[in-house]
Amino acid sequence: MAKAPTYEEVRGLLTRHTCVACHQTDKRQVGPAFADVARRNYTNDQIVELIYNPKPKNWPDYATEMPPMAQVPKADALKIAAWINSLGSSTKSTATGEPKP
Repeated sequence: MAKAPTYEEVRGLLTRHTCVACHQTDKRQVGPAFADVARRNYTNDQIVELIYNPKPKNWPDYATEMPPMAQVPKADALKIAAWINSLGSSTKSTATGEPKP
């Protein structure tokens, strides 16, 4: 099994694809925290599918629906998904999470 990417390895992708406009690693913002997504136990492929075809019914406590992000290349989406899922299997740290200010 391949090692999940670190936050440093996906930070540029999260910024480039505007993920961080609505999501943070461990804090609710416009959308759920990436760690909350990880707790749902989606597979990497399921997260990729949700990037392309969000399901607002899965997150009824959020007023703003995520738009489909079809412009994200699949390789980038898979890398982001692997990082998100790594948040569910490890403790919060700067290795996998956002650096603390």
